[in-house]
Amino acid sequence: MKKITYILAMALMLSSAFFQISCEGLINDEDDTTVDPNGGIDPVVDDAMYFSVNLQNNSLKPDADKASLDISNLEAVPANKGDLTLFWQNSYGYVITSPDGSLIREKADDDNVAYTNTKTTVVQNLGNVSLDSYDQLSELNNLKVTSGGIPNIPKKNQVQVSSGDVVAFQKGNVKGVAKVSGLSKVSKKITLTGYVNLTASSK
Repeated sequence: MKKITYILAMALMLSSAFFQISCEGLINDEDDTTVDPNGGIDPVVDDAMYFSVNLQNNSLKPDADKASLDISNLEAVPANKGDLTLFWQNSYGYVITSPDGSLIREKADDDNVAYTNTKTTVVQNLGNVSLDSYDQLSELNNLKVTSGGIPNIPKKNQVQVSSGDVVAFQKGNVKGVAKVSGLSKVSKKITLTGYVNLTASSK
């Protein structure tokens, strides 16, 4: 009987000690705590939307070449449908223009083309600057895009471009930058590579 009592007493002591250690582990767990600096919330992604398109303009006919950038979908479309248009003019070379620019309308009239695009996009040539300066949404949102023009030509939002130039553009709340490359005088082709302040969810 004494032996059984002794065994029960030992069992109670061991369980009491285990309970005490377990409680201490719950109460004194400060050293084991890791703090999530983001509070368990994913960090905000500040990357701007990257794009690259090839534009070509041998003709302003509505369904001929894909001469214009559709800013909403970041794809090349015909001149009558886009927001930022390329064309070649013998006196001025490569021109990136708002669809309602005066030079593109003159060219359409000269070519007897029914050009009906009246959209307005603010266009500015920033010169030979780094695209990396605008690869964040915050940088693009803070960019002030002002209307550019060609000397002695009426109406703004049309700019001459050369290889390496970066063109800034804005339509509504959408702002972007595009670097000019791949110029071809023969095929009237150009490549625009850049960023817009769109996100994957808003595109």
